[in-house]
Amino acid sequence: MQETTQVTYGEGTVTLVVSTESETEVAAPDIRFGDYYQAVEASFTVRELEEISEGSSASLDFHYVMTDEPDDEEELAHFKSGIEKAEMLTGPLKSGVYFEVRAEKSIDGEEINPIETLYDDIEFQYEIPRYLVAEKRAYYAMTDVMGVCVLEEDVDKDADTLSVSTHNIGTTLILYQDGKDRAKNDQSGFVLKTQHLFIAAIFALGLAWWALEKRYRRR
Repeated sequence: MQETTQVTYGEGTVTLVVSTESETEVAAPDIRFGDYYQAVEASFTVRELEEISEGSSASLDFHYVMTDEPDDEEELAHFKSGIEKAEMLTGPLKSGVYFEVRAEKSIDGEEINPIETLYDDIEFQYEIPRYLVAEKRAYYAMTDVMGVCVLEEDVDKDADTLSVSTHNIGTTLILYQDGKDRAKNDQSGFVLKTQHLFIAAIFALGLAWWALEKRYRRR
């Protein structure tokens, strides 16, 4: 699938191409930006934006390949470790599909430069593959950023899409969590325990202050 969008920026234009392909038996879903103008501003440097604004033509190309898992075993290990750490906060997570990402930019058809990261957070909208869509299911995106896996929550609650606001670009795993697996109760319990400890600490400090003040008055 491929979507081409042209954005006017000052006197210039930027052509954004977002394409997806699948190496699985399931067709690749659409992926798009929440705001294409913001995508432009987050992808180019200030100097490049000035050049475009003065009349240059630029291009942005985001290419996604959907796979069951990365070919790189080391990267797969990064995700395994990242999921284990994330589950300590979210509860059990299940793996969906991976997207290997290539992002590139150029101005006036000159040298094509890879985009390793964005200069600001933008919204990426993933259509959830139909076989992963279910009621009472929450979705997350986990991105491998130089060996560190970053978990992003869904910023909309549409059952058929996953929207994440991020500046990270890298292999991305769609994770999901069914209603019965969601750890809201566990998380609430943890927060409650933390609050109790905080209150107890304040109470202990108050007693210590009272004891010192009482001792000082006796002198």
